[in-house]
Amino acid sequence: MSPTQTALGRLLQDRRESAEYSRARVGELVGIKPGTIEGWELGRVVRPPLHDVLRLAHFLQIAADEILQAVFEDAGVAPTTADVPAQQERKKARRRRPEGAVPLLEAAFRLLGWPDEATAAEALGASSERIGRWRSGAERMEFADYMTLSSMIGLAAAAAMKG
Repeated sequence: MSPTQTALGRLLQDRRESAEYSRARVGELVGIKPGTIEGWELGRVVRPPLHDVLRLAHFLQIAADEILQAVFEDAGVAPTTADVPAQQERKKARRRRPEGAVPLLEAAFRLLGWPDEATAAEALGASSERIGRWRSGAERMEFADYMTLSSMIGLAAAAAMKG
């Protein structure tokens, strides 16, 4: 039985082909084996590693919204907070951090050695003021920014493991 191509695989393949890259060439450029990319595109790997998909999507200039749409097309729409019973939500609210506070951002400051918000802003392509608003919880971090941050941490961890 041959695998069924996923919406994510189809999106990645369509964009790669539109950009006129072979799997070998794009793999060489982003550091992912061509066979791995083929597995994603053809549906042999249904849930590829997020940080690798984001690296490839970034290179191919695929918007985060398009990635989300493809993932939800494959897996179904995830429930929203409106779908969670009120009692369960109240329990969560008692232990939840302030809205918008981003523990992952604080971890990135420590892991990546960012001395200040200006350094973080330069790395993330945002303003120092926006970094400050994210850290204080005054502004919620958008999904695309969060995924960029996750990828940066993943790449730093991979580099640290290589030595």
